[in-house]
Amino acid sequence: MVCIGVQFSSGRYHATPWGRHVNEGAIEWPPSPWRIMRALVATGFSKLGWPAIPHRAAETLAVLAGHLPVFHLPVASEAHTRHYMPVYKGSPDKVIDTFAYPGRASPGRTPLLVIEWRVAIDGEQVELVETLFGKMSYLGRAESWIEARRIDSVPDGLIRCAPIEPGDDGEDRDDGEDRIDLLAPVVPGDFPHWRQSMLAREQERRLESKREVARQKGNRPPGKLSKKDREDLERELPESWLDALCVDTADLQKGGWNQPPGSRWVTYLRPQGALDNTPMKKSLSTGKNHDTALLALVPDTRRAPHLPRLEDALARCEMLHQTLVKKATTRAGEPGNTSQKSALSLSPCFTGMDESGQALLGHQHATLIPLELEQRPGTGKQRRSIDHIAVHTPMGFDEPALVALRATRKTYAKNHPGLFVTVVNIGRRADFENDIPQFNRSRVWVSETPFVPPRFLKPRGRNSLVGQVCAELASRGIAVPVESVESIEVEIRTASGITYRDAADFWALWRPRYLPTVALRGGEGGDAAAQDDLVSDEGRARAEPTAVLSHRWRRFRRRRHKDKPQPPMPVALGLRLRFARPIRGPLSLGYASHFGLGSFVPESP
Repeated sequence: MVCIGVQFSSGRYHATPWGRHVNEGAIEWPPSPWRIMRALVATGFSKLGWPAIPHRAAETLAVLAGHLPVFHLPVASEAHTRHYMPVYKGSPDKVIDTFAYPGRASPGRTPLLVIEWRVAIDGEQVELVETLFGKMSYLGRAESWIEARRIDSVPDGLIRCAPIEPGDDGEDRDDGEDRIDLLAPVVPGDFPHWRQSMLAREQERRLESKREVARQKGNRPPGKLSKKDREDLERELPESWLDALCVDTADLQKGGWNQPPGSRWVTYLRPQGALDNTPMKKSLSTGKNHDTALLALVPDTRRAPHLPRLEDALARCEMLHQTLVKKATTRAGEPGNTSQKSALSLSPCFTGMDESGQALLGHQHATLIPLELEQRPGTGKQRRSIDHIAVHTPMGFDEPALVALRATRKTYAKNHPGLFVTVVNIGRRADFENDIPQFNRSRVWVSETPFVPPRFLKPRGRNSLVGQVCAELASRGIAVPVESVESIEVEIRTASGITYRDAADFWALWRPRYLPTVALRGGEGGDAAAQDDLVSDEGRARAEPTAVLSHRWRRFRRRRHKDKPQPPMPVALGLRLRFARPIRGPLSLGYASHFGLGSFVPESP
């Protein structure tokens, strides 16, 4: 038995079934045996440097192609994005990119997809299979990044998807299974017979076509194909089943093939729910059990070809929040509602207010968390983008909130390009721990977006920086601040780079007129942490600054719309919080913490 475990690095699997147009929105799930065999051959040529398929490799591939694999699937959701292609021949076509979302890969996590061949192969063949799958970087379209490896057994908790055996019409199967057709190679031993049958059928088709043309012209119909026509047809058909796998898709389309040569259709039985294209419908009746949703963002390429920068997190999250609030309405008057004013009821999950208009306590309503889950080559640390937004609601989503999430397809805002929105997944907070760093547990948390104090800063007391951070933690029910927080540090920049200093020294680090800079007495190496004596105001002008509050947080947008509450002080800080015990995320503190600011991530080891 050969078992291959596949993890999806980006959490997405992109593949359009053969014979379907990409804009039909169809997804091939699980991957067809034909696609897998072609990927193995392509990996050998591109990663192992095959000039031709080695004899030993051909034998191994023939064994795999002669047996249909059994798939073991995770529960995946079907989603799509819509975007415009680059202008070609004067037309920026709009395409639908449909994909399955089985979840993201993480170190040590159980494989998400298992491909099982019930065949017996020797040690050398096993090693070749391990090498080919280990070198395979994607399966399906090029954006379907994978990590594959051989495993000893099939993990628990996966859904079995098996082919219908020959002679089994599947009529007595359970109604809870869907019949899906997948493309597979012809059994290698049957390929010569397939080729002869195809050759005879194609000769008859072309001869009939020539006869029809002759009759229309009033000529004598030919009795057989010419020698040249027969030789051309011989060259068009692959010599072997491996040659059939190597035919380029563009050549197949140019030749008018409605099905790849050397392939066959096989039927698999897939349990219902293995690929759910409406994941939100199952949640509507049990909304209280779900408190987290993951949304994917795609730019409107007509106006902006790039995803929004992380520095614009506040504007983007506020824009999405406004859209959710507008859509989170329900007719509350049926039955018995006679009040015209109460005909529309907003969800407290997004408004943060109860039915009487009073603000909810304890930060139980939705917090929007900007995320960068997909690393893009060439962007670097200077160009961080928002590709997902997590919506976390400790109180749980109610039905209007779920309807709003499902109905949101695009967000608009003045002076900002629109963004297409897709619901990737919804569930409990714990379901996202392996996929999103902000939802992990950790003792040390550092700022991902800046902390903006919610009240005017004072040098000491409850309105000091330490006092405000502790108050924010206490309002979110994170134990007793004095007992739970070991240290609160503020990010500073020195000559040797970025470091942290105890927040008790923040007032001295922060000069009047809200200028985030400080001049410290000169010392060896310019290490601010080792310099305890601060220069007086009179001597500050004569001393060279050796430490300043980190400037990188200045680039973040820190003000909400004009008609919304504004920050009391225009200061943005990077913090590091050390706790006496691990706490679970997400952790967002300070002004506009429900709209993307004050978000923390576990510190990298």
